[in-house]
Amino acid sequence: MIERLDYTLHTEGKESAPMNEDTRREKLCAMAESIFQEVNEIGTGLSAVVYTDPRPNGFCYKVIYNEKNLIHDVHEEAVFLNDARVLSKEVKVPLPIVSLVAHTKDTEGDLGDKRATKKILAMEKIEGVTLKELVDGDLQQEILPEDFDVERFFIDIRAFFKKLHEANIYHRDFHAGNLMIEKGTGKPVVIDFGLATKTYLTDEDPYKTDPDYRGDITIFRNDLEQIKSHEALLKEYLTK
Repeated sequence: MIERLDYTLHTEGKESAPMNEDTRREKLCAMAESIFQEVNEIGTGLSAVVYTDPRPNGFCYKVIYNEKNLIHDVHEEAVFLNDARVLSKEVKVPLPIVSLVAHTKDTEGDLGDKRATKKILAMEKIEGVTLKELVDGDLQQEILPEDFDVERFFIDIRAFFKKLHEANIYHRDFHAGNLMIEKGTGKPVVIDFGLATKTYLTDEDPYKTDPDYRGDITIFRNDLEQIKSHEALLKEYLTK
């Protein structure tokens, strides 16, 4: 049972019908309580599992399961998505719908009164395939349109990341599983801003953290180097 719910709407209050606060909270609680029973897993990362909703609402849900690898909470990631998605018409970024933290009490098992939370980001589900799924499988005919232009595809990606960096936002996790190709249009889609950062100092290295208490430094994936790698990978795949 959910005892407390912290949430933020990210769709500028646009809803199919007006809702009062009690009704909205009731619906969000029901979603959080049923998410694992009613939706199907479509992807797993270092800190989260992504589920799709079988109902025709066009949603998918990112659910945090490992906070050790978490850079942002779900509310902060939704802000990165919103900031990034307005930068380009050629490159898509999923629309965040609502981010929530549901505080529950787990009364099952040996731990009895253990506290538990569910951190969930509900967002637009993009119909398509990741670059990793494409090159690992045999999906070209199903996904890529006949007029797919790989040169144009990466021109658009580079232009998007140029605008992203001009806004001082760095993705830092742009691996082949976080680049999608939209079904039908062939447009690039950049997903998962869970490791993104925003810089404020001109001399700040966005891909490197300051030393922690042990002197350890974390180095993240360089956006531009990843673009080069993905372009070579996709071109190699298309020439097979």
